[in-house]
Amino acid sequence: MTSVGIPRSTDVVVVGGGATGSAAAWWLARRGVGVVLLERVGPGYRPGTPRGRVDPALVAEGRRLWAELGQEAGQQMDPGTAVTVLQDAAAAHGAVIGHHRRVTAVLPDGDGVRARQAAGADVHARVAVVTAGDRTPALLGPGFLLPDRVSPVVLRRVVVGPAGGCGLVGAPAVGRVLADLALGQPGIPVPALTA
Repeated sequence: MTSVGIPRSTDVVVVGGGATGSAAAWWLARRGVGVVLLERVGPGYRPGTPRGRVDPALVAEGRRLWAELGQEAGQQMDPGTAVTVLQDAAAAHGAVIGHHRRVTAVLPDGDGVRARQAAGADVHARVAVVTAGDRTPALLGPGFLLPDRVSPVVLRRVVVGPAGGCGLVGAPAVGRVLADLALGQPGIPVPALTA
């Protein structure tokens, strides 16, 4: 699942490979969008518990989407393997998954953004999806004002996931919302990507 070579340029870079970030990568890759997911830990990561209120509609939609993913992956979904299954499914659709890739900053860069990695090479993308939980404000720096948020936020070509997480059950639904935002769905001020 982990790619040895990470492209220097892509359509969307996803920073944070927990359940929500992995779901966003899966949705984007299914739509034919070039996506690189950068995760600071290794494969087999188990998501934490959300600290915010999880919308019951997201839970219901999440359960339906987990069943869809289970059919696509040809296996029963299990909380212990869910993130791995999401990342494998994203990779099967063309996403590049990079583990042990700690991102230190997400910066505006000309016509897009740059995800700066601790190990060196930056990844340039037209849009970033950041699902790094409590690390998000430090990654974005002082140029981005983050409200106390429970919903996704769009900030200058950067889509930021919910602050408190959404839990494993809601992750596929929130991942789809983040993918829609990254693709510039109607009413969202993010440049549309060709899919």
